[in-house]
Amino acid sequence: MSRMGFGGGAGKPTVALLKDNVASVSLLNCKTNLDGSQVWLGPFVDIINQSAIQVIAFFDQDYTLYIDQSQNTTTPQITDQWECLASRGFSVAVASVAPYFRIRITNKSAVAATGQETCAATAIFNPLPRTMDAEGHLKTAIEHIHGGMGHDVVVSPMGSLKTATTIRLAGTGYEGAVIDPNFWTVTHTAGGSSAQANGILTLSTNGSANAGEFVSSVRTARYIAANPNTYRGNINLPVVTTPTPSYVNTRRWGAFDANNGYFFMAVQTNPATVPILSLVCRKTASDANIVTSGVAGGFNGDAGPIYALDNNVHTYEIYWTNKSAYFFIDDVLIHTFTGLTATLVDTPSLKIGLQCVNSGGNTANNTLAARSSSINRLGAAETRPQWKYISGAIAATQLKLGPGTLHKVIVNKGGLYLQLNDDNNIPVSGTNCICNIGTSGIGIGSYPYDLDFYNGLVVTISGAVSDTTIVYE
Repeated sequence: MSRMGFGGGAGKPTVALLKDNVASVSLLNCKTNLDGSQVWLGPFVDIINQSAIQVIAFFDQDYTLYIDQSQNTTTPQITDQWECLASRGFSVAVASVAPYFRIRITNKSAVAATGQETCAATAIFNPLPRTMDAEGHLKTAIEHIHGGMGHDVVVSPMGSLKTATTIRLAGTGYEGAVIDPNFWTVTHTAGGSSAQANGILTLSTNGSANAGEFVSSVRTARYIAANPNTYRGNINLPVVTTPTPSYVNTRRWGAFDANNGYFFMAVQTNPATVPILSLVCRKTASDANIVTSGVAGGFNGDAGPIYALDNNVHTYEIYWTNKSAYFFIDDVLIHTFTGLTATLVDTPSLKIGLQCVNSGGNTANNTLAARSSSINRLGAAETRPQWKYISGAIAATQLKLGPGTLHKVIVNKGGLYLQLNDDNNIPVSGTNCICNIGTSGIGIGSYPYDLDFYNGLVVTISGAVSDTTIVYE
């Protein structure tokens, strides 16, 4: 029997010969368990006449796996690298292009990793797909465009691709040195403050005990069924301090207010030196629906159960429907919430929220910095509108509860006074008047508005001979 180019000298692996003189080599580059932060190097081994290197690994901590190939037994000349997640099986087969190879593994956690990595070299390397299509052909064509949230792109019966236009609903840039009160509402607590400069909004607790700062969008981002909304923010978390036992700092960012919403949350409690990331679905002022990095299984997304925050700017996104919410960081899915028997929030129409708050007596000056925050809709800006015909005078009447769009007012018969308010109460507060139309001599005509309201739509009409149609959604 041939040794397929392998000698039997010291340090050389043993070759097991299989049917038809095809060799499969069990190599020395196999490893069981890893110490905390261990960098393990297997020996270079001879793989002459072998076509492929096959590796399978499973450890309960995140790790980096390398395959080094070389023309000698000392210096790596070609290296392939993979970032592998805790408690998820990893396998790969790569072409052998050099006489020697070895495996390297770096445990990314300070905690010891339990598991095993096994590798082999083989003379058979099959690059073809493992399955065929329904007609028995190789699957060499793209049949699906599969997104990070677990759904395929849809093609209509007429062959058109289902796409969505992104429309901004809430949020604006941080231009100049003044926070624009037409777009942002700022709430100070116990000495907190906000400042805007160089395109960055910074929330600070300053030096007051238990100080807090909350910035929210004036607009509510209206949710339309079948069109998901998405929060997107470029946020960085400067170093915070909690210098005394019981001192706490909490930072939140996303689409939320005091009662409802979805948000990222970073909490740092003395003596911790690094904040811990949590993802939250707030409903009826309760944050009970929460998942925390590494706790009770941790996150269920593509980044694994643990995510370590740092002080660099990152892009944070939350997509939500009336069933699920998907949290992303830098285009990587971190976690998915699904409301199977109950909704995740009381309303999917939400405001932008940014918050930095100290508690437990904390007097340190801690900050949150936002370069941008917006809520967008993936889909058309409007549905087919509703209309309301009114003949004669009418006391204050609620036409719609919640956000919507006022398209136009059509005066069919003159002699009226009409008022529309953005409100969800009767009598109306009078502070959110959309328009006043009319005198005794007003003419027949159409008055276009095409503007959004955020609380509700209330109409009041005086004038016995009036005749009006209001078009809205």
